[in-house]
Amino acid sequence: MLNRIVMLSLLCVSSISLVLADEQPLYNFLQPSSKVNLFTQGVTLPNSELEYNQQHESFRRLTFANNIDNPSIALQFNQPINLINQKALSLRMQNAMDWDLTLYVDIKDTDQKTVLRATVALPAGPAQNLLIPLKETSGRAWGMREGITSSWQRDNTRYLLPISVVGKIDISKLASITLTMVKPAIPQSLLIGNIKAIGDDVDYMAYHHIVDKYGQNNIVKWSDKIISDKQLQQVAQAEQAQLKEWLSHQLIQDKFGGLGSKPQFKATNYFRTEKHNDRWYLVSPKGHAFISLGINTVVPDQSQTYIAGRDFMFASLPEKNTPLANFYGHANTNSGNAAQGGRGIDKGQWYDFYQANMYRVSGKAILKNWRNRTINRFKAWGFNTIGNWSDKQLIAEKRLPYTMPILIKGDYASVPSGMDWWGFMPDTFDPKFTEAVEKAVKLATENRVNDPWLVGYFADNELSWGGLDSSPAAHYALAINSLSRNSESPAKQVFIKQLKNKYKEIDKLASAWGISIKSWQDLEQQSFTAPLPSAKYTAISEDYSYFLRSYADNYFKTVKEMLTKYDPNHLFLGNRFAVKLPEVITSCAKYCDVISFNTYTLLAKQGYDTKLVASLDKPIMITEFTFGSKATGALWAGPVAVTDDKARGDSYQQFVEGAFEDPHMVGLHWFQYIDEPITGRLLDGENGHMGLVAITDVPFHKFIKKVRDANLTVLKETLNKL
Repeated sequence: MLNRIVMLSLLCVSSISLVLADEQPLYNFLQPSSKVNLFTQGVTLPNSELEYNQQHESFRRLTFANNIDNPSIALQFNQPINLINQKALSLRMQNAMDWDLTLYVDIKDTDQKTVLRATVALPAGPAQNLLIPLKETSGRAWGMREGITSSWQRDNTRYLLPISVVGKIDISKLASITLTMVKPAIPQSLLIGNIKAIGDDVDYMAYHHIVDKYGQNNIVKWSDKIISDKQLQQVAQAEQAQLKEWLSHQLIQDKFGGLGSKPQFKATNYFRTEKHNDRWYLVSPKGHAFISLGINTVVPDQSQTYIAGRDFMFASLPEKNTPLANFYGHANTNSGNAAQGGRGIDKGQWYDFYQANMYRVSGKAILKNWRNRTINRFKAWGFNTIGNWSDKQLIAEKRLPYTMPILIKGDYASVPSGMDWWGFMPDTFDPKFTEAVEKAVKLATENRVNDPWLVGYFADNELSWGGLDSSPAAHYALAINSLSRNSESPAKQVFIKQLKNKYKEIDKLASAWGISIKSWQDLEQQSFTAPLPSAKYTAISEDYSYFLRSYADNYFKTVKEMLTKYDPNHLFLGNRFAVKLPEVITSCAKYCDVISFNTYTLLAKQGYDTKLVASLDKPIMITEFTFGSKATGALWAGPVAVTDDKARGDSYQQFVEGAFEDPHMVGLHWFQYIDEPITGRLLDGENGHMGLVAITDVPFHKFIKKVRDANLTVLKETLNKL
C-alpha cells in the first residue's frame, strides 16, 4: 500500500555546497521541497532525524523492509523537469550495511510507458556519488564484459557507476525517480543526501585514462604493480632465479610427465586411459601414471584490446615509428554470435600491451624467450599439459604434452537452443554435418597421428546442447526447436520419423501429448509449437529425451568414426561441456575416452553430476575452471569471484585437492595463462582477472606459490596411491 509522506520543513544542519553552472538540483533529502512528493512502499524514512557518517556529512536513512517483495520509494515531481542539457543524475548516498547492496533506480518521463533502469551494486564503505547516465549504457557498450562497477576516487570524491542502464525516456520531461530493492532477506538501509542532474559525461569521467602504459589499471594500487621499465626488468630477473630454484626440486617423472621411476602400466607409445584399483588414470606413452594438470590459452599474441572508439581510456600509447608502435594492429571480431550481444566496440585499431611489455624486457627476441620461459614456468609450477587454444610453436617444442581442438565448421543446418553463446547447435542429422566433421578431423589430425606428445582431441567447445537453466524448456530446447523448424530441417524430419514409428497414428500422439493435432502434416508446419513437458503427459519428456539422445549419439558417433579413420592412436576427450544434460553426457560416454566439463564453481564436484559419472564409470576431466578478483585492478573478477590473490590460491588448492577425491578424475585445466586485458579481449570483450601471469607477464606470486604447492601435492598423492 502506498503511503504519502507529508513533507516537513527541516533545518539543514550541514553546510550547503555551491551549485555549479552545469548542475541542476532535483531534490535534497535534507531540505525537502513541496515541489516533490514522496511515495513509499515498504520503505521507512524518518521525518526529521539526520544521521552523520565518519566524515560528519549529514544524510537521511532509508530502510527497505524484508516483508514485501519490492520495497520502494518514489520521488514524483509536481511539474515535468527538463534535463535536455544534462547527461546524468548524481545521487549522494552511502551503504549503511556491512555488505554490498543491489539497488535499482527507475527513471520515468510523463508518458510513464517506458523506463530507464539502472542496476547498482552499492558497496559497503564510505559515501559516494552514484552517477547514472541518462541513456542506455553498460560495460558491454564500451566493448567490455564488465565495466566499472566498483567505486573509484578522483579529487577526494568517491564515485560509482551502475552495472548497467537499460531503456529509454524523454529527458525533456522527467516525471519520477524510484529506488527499489528486490526481496531483501533482512531490512536493508542506505543513507541518502541530494539528487541532482549534471552535464558531465560520466563515462568519460569514469574511464578517462583508466589504462596505464603497461596495460594495468591506472587508478587502483596494489603491491606488485609495475611503475617503471626498470622495475619490470628487475622482476623478470628475480623470477628467473626463483624458477631455477624450483626446477631443481622436481618429482621423478618420465619425459612426458608420467609419475615415478618405473612404469606401472603397459607402454603403447601414446597416451591412453586405464582403471587400476578402482581409480581411473591417464597413462603416459612410457607406461607411467599421468594426471593432466594443464593451462588453457597459452599464447603470446592474443591479449590485444581495441583502442578505436575509446582512445580516451588509455593514458599513454606509443607514438608512431617507435619500437613499441609495432604492437598496434586492426581487426573486426563482430561474429554475430550471442557472445557479441550488446557489445559496442568490436572493430578497428587495437594494441597488444602484453607483447609490448615483453619487448621492454627481452627486446626483439620476444617469442623465443617467451616459449622457453613459459615451459620453465609450467614445469616449475607443477603443470604438465598445454591445454586448448594454445600456441602451435610452443606445442612444436615437444617438451610438454598437449591437447588439440577439433573445430567443426560448415554450411550444414542448425538448431537454436536458447544458449547459443558461440552459435546455434549443428544439426547432426544433416549429411553436410558429416562432411564438415570429416574435413575438421582431417585438418586437426594432420601430421599428428604419430605424435606421442599429443594426449588427445576435444570436439568443439561449449556447444549449445540446451539452455543453461534447469527448466524443461531449456533441457529439451533442441527437441522443441527442431519441431519448430521448417519441413526441410533434417532434425525435424528425424524427429517426426521417430514419432511416426512409435505412435503410428496421429491421434495416438495427440492423446499422449495432450494436444489438438489432426494430421502429420500439421506437425510438419514451421509454425508448429511443441508442448512443454508436464506431469500429466509424461510421454512428452520421454519422446524429447529419446530424440535428444539420438541427436547426441549422431554427433559423437560421427566424430568418433572420423577420428578412428584419420587418427586411431589418440584419445577422444569429449566436448568440454558447459551445458550438462544427462542424455548428452551418457551419449558422450559411449563414444569418448574421457568426458570433459568446463565448470566455473568453487568446488569441482559442484560442476558435474557425480552420481551420473559414477554410473557411467568413465574417466573425466575438468577442462576449464578459474578464480579471480578485482584486487589487482580488473574490472571483472571472472565467473568465480573471490577477494584477492591469497583467496585465489586458497580456492585453487581446495578445488584441486577436492577434485581428485573422485576416482574418475584424470585431469584439470586452468583457464587461463594470461590475465585478460582490463578493457576486454578482441574475441568477445571478456576482461577478467583469471591469469597466472599479469598483462605485464609478471606472475601473481602469492597465487602461484599456492598453485605450485597444490599441484605438487596432488602429484605426490597420486603416486602414493599406485
